[in-house]
Amino acid sequence: MGAYINKDLKELIITLASVIGFGDVLVKTGRLHQEDEDAAKLMMGAATTISQHLLQGRDAEQIEALQRQAGFYEIIAVPKTSARIDKEFYICPREDFESLVIDDFSNPCPFCELEGKEVRKCGRRRALIRCGVVGNTEGDCPYKGI
Repeated sequence: MGAYINKDLKELIITLASVIGFGDVLVKTGRLHQEDEDAAKLMMGAATTISQHLLQGRDAEQIEALQRQAGFYEIIAVPKTSARIDKEFYICPREDFESLVIDDFSNPCPFCELEGKEVRKCGRRRALIRCGVVGNTEGDCPYKGI
């Protein structure tokens, strides 16, 4: 398993990915002056280098979860005085959210025998990962006793 990605690092990586995407949109519009287009490409290159460094040594499953989560983010410009600045939002696919709301976490998987790489087959675990909650993939199923 790769190194742990905490919340701050996850947000940083996703922000870098958003910067790369934003720069790509700016360049593709063709409305920038040449020097501005060069600056946008330089910004994208720097963000790419930093994100590659941060992702180095990470587990493929962690990277996939980050890419999936990054797809739900968008860059918006909001005045510093806006109430939206103080709120924190978590984005989760609707199907996963509904399955987790319906799922009874007081009822653990009592007969779960998933171990090691088989833990990746756990539907509850997959839904939580898609919602940004990453569990332990080593040993017993991490949601066995929840």
